[in-house]
Order: sequence, then structure tokens, then C-alpha cells
Amino acid sequence: MTDAALLQEKEAEIKSAIEKILRDCLKTDVVFDDIVMRLQNDYYDDEVEEYLRIRVIFDGEQESLNLREAWGWTGQLWDGLEALGMKAFPVTTFVEKSEWEEDHGVRAKTG
Repeated sequence: MTDAALLQEKEAEIKSAIEKILRDCLKTDVVFDDIVMRLQNDYYDDEVEEYLRIRVIFDGEQESLNLREAWGWTGQLWDGLEALGMKAFPVTTFVEKSEWEEDHGVRAKTG
């Protein structure tokens, strides 16, 4: 199965696995609002490499993620994704919810 087909078929399971791995590694109680994933290609000379672009939208400040203290989380994330059949290397970005909403025109619900 291709990574694109796997991502489409098992998106919820992949998101859940990513969240669990991040929680275990980062040891944080930060609320992950959403995990947005997209396969992308990287072109270098005559080679094309596919990678999984992961954006973790969280409610809080960057400092609350403890990224400096969470050694090895990228490797654990890659291992966890490989266990689900994903071959693409994960590239992860953490985005504060307020920044995501501003950049993507998301309006807060009122009521």
C-alpha cells in the first residue's frame, strides 16, 4: 500500500499514534487541538524523496512543550509510523493554536 493510500485509509489511527508518541516523549499535558498531515516531495538533483509533513496544532506556548528535554522523540515517531506501514520520514512542526487560526483564517466560535 502506498503512503498516500495508507494516510487516507488510516488517518485517524495515524493521528492517534502520533499524539500518543508525542505525549509519552514530551511528558506534557498540553492540549493537541489537531494534527494536520500531508505527504510532500523533496527534490534534490535527480532524486525525489517523499516525506510526511506533520503540523501539530496545540493550545499553549512553545515553551510548554519541553522539546529541548525530549530526546529521541523524532526517532520514536518514525518507528511508530513505520509500524503502521508508513515509509515517509516525518517532519514535524508545532504551531500554537492562535497562530494557526490567524494564518488560516479560522474564526473562534462564539456562543
